[in-house]
Amino acid sequence: MNRHELSGRRRRSHALVALLIACLALMLPAVTSAHVEILGTGPSKTAKTSLKQVTVTLSGPIRSGSLKVFGPGGEQVSKGAGGRDPGNYSALLATLKGGLAPGRYAAKAVWVSADGHRQSSTFHFRLTR
Repeated sequence: MNRHELSGRRRRSHALVALLIACLALMLPAVTSAHVEILGTGPSKTAKTSLKQVTVTLSGPIRSGSLKVFGPGGEQVSKGAGGRDPGNYSALLATLKGGLAPGRYAAKAVWVSADGHRQSSTFHFRLTR
């Protein structure tokens, strides 16, 4: 084999490696952006004290999750840990205790997306009479 043949093979192998690296780089954003995000919450800002449940709607299906709601004094006002909505695998649902007082409430959502990534978020809303 002469030098020109070796040089041509090296160039082709370097070009192939560069092409593979470029393909992997293009795939990376798709993998990192595959995490599930919140599309909406219920309530979004304000609701009546007769509210029975709180929901979080997500951008894709989840493996598991919890949704806990805390009242103005920091006490938990949701029953249990809440969890994935049995009728919608892209939503979390928490049932609330009765007799809630007006004030500012916090909902803490934790979920594991289909790709196994654990995420969490907290949102606030106000209850009025």
